[in-house]
Amino acid sequence: MRYFPITLLLIAAVYGQSVTPGHSFRGRPALELANDRLQVTLLQNGATVASIVLRDDPEHLNPLWDPTNVDTAGVGHFLCLDAFGPTSKEELAAGLPYHGEAIRTRFEKLDKADRDGISTIALTATLPLVQERVVRTYELKKGETALFVRTRVESQVAFDRPMVWAEHGTIGSPFLERAVTAVDIHTVQSETRPYDERGKRRLASGKPFKWPEAPLASGGTVDMRTAPSSSNSMDHITNLMDGTRQYAFATAVNPKRRLIVGWVWKTADFPWLQIWESYPENGILARGMEFATQPFDISRRDAVAMNPTFGAPTFRWLPAKSAVETTFVLFFAHVPDGFTKVEDARVENGVIVLSGAGGKQVSVPASLVF
Repeated sequence: MRYFPITLLLIAAVYGQSVTPGHSFRGRPALELANDRLQVTLLQNGATVASIVLRDDPEHLNPLWDPTNVDTAGVGHFLCLDAFGPTSKEELAAGLPYHGEAIRTRFEKLDKADRDGISTIALTATLPLVQERVVRTYELKKGETALFVRTRVESQVAFDRPMVWAEHGTIGSPFLERAVTAVDIHTVQSETRPYDERGKRRLASGKPFKWPEAPLASGGTVDMRTAPSSSNSMDHITNLMDGTRQYAFATAVNPKRRLIVGWVWKTADFPWLQIWESYPENGILARGMEFATQPFDISRRDAVAMNPTFGAPTFRWLPAKSAVETTFVLFFAHVPDGFTKVEDARVENGVIVLSGAGGKQVSVPASLVF
């Protein structure tokens, strides 16, 4: 996808990095955050990461989901706060929408800066229904292809309450290719989503399994790393991250294009990773990589009621008149020929080290405070 005006490219070429206001993405107000290696498009609606592109890629390929026929609130990596999935009938009657207010709220620019080799933009919004103030800060360091996303959520009420929160990253075509693009995670337990009607689901309902071999409704198992070579299906699974590790990760590599996109976050912040798949016959594929406080996109009541699951929490407390903060990294990088799988990902001395099969290794500098 190409969303890079000539003036922006000229500014970036002169200064090496920039924060550029006044742009749009599919008609929505947007901001461009760039350094010498990476270019990021942010929607002010929802503080969404709509696009992330390597500057040296002649195709300007965006690995994130960019559907052309749906509301752009659902593109790329968006924030689900303080709801994830359906709300209760009382919440719905009070106006709280599916996936919460944040995705539908315009964030205003709080700060922008280019200093000491770091480009920063901070966006803020108040969510009136759940009475929370949100500050979302994005940082890029010169020479790196890792976007740091820091979020502060402050309660404006005088009582503790359970909150639900998901970072809804989604990859899509053409980066996401059938039988090519492979997803890798490190999980201790996985489960297919329970459902009442079959519809277009190929997976069995409500069955635990060990990643990546998921149970099929028709019997047998399927490797969940890649999209099937042909299907017309939609499925949803959850994965409990390894609580003994400080950081969790999810990556997607396209070995044909020699590109990898991935997320790294603190396991304690988001113990669960959901994978939502949309594999229609038209070939416009989407695959959600949704790290969250709960196993599935469900109402707050349901999330609290199922606590704990597999021994892990299914919601997070937001203390009275206090704030919680998280940081995650979204990276996009080249990989060498033959790099088809991430067996492990670790943060070591300001570098995300991706270990592949056969001893192959990719290092992604990510030197800001994490």
